[in-house]
Amino acid sequence: MPHDASKLRDIVTSGIEEILGLKNLTEEEREGLISEMLQIVQNRALARIADECTDEDRKKFAEALEKNDADALDMFLTQKGLPDLPSLISEETLLFKVELSNLVREE
Repeated sequence: MPHDASKLRDIVTSGIEEILGLKNLTEEEREGLISEMLQIVQNRALARIADECTDEDRKKFAEALEKNDADALDMFLTQKGLPDLPSLISEETLLFKVELSNLVREE
């Protein structure tokens, strides 16, 4: 997805070590887990966008994604009444972290 990948990584990983207790993992294990979490958050954001779209809208969105055109993506999301991409990712990240936290507490 467009937008600064390091910012997305920072959003997803902020506080996650405390939630999941990742301090005992090796760097390689931690990086693998973070990579999976990034993919989950991105997939959730994309699914949320897709839920609001017609088939034609999905094609337009896919084209903007392929072109890596952040302005076109933000305009598309605004027209659909969705938050901009960084906000959408932040919202999905927060929901994901809450779910993880609840799962950890249940164990």
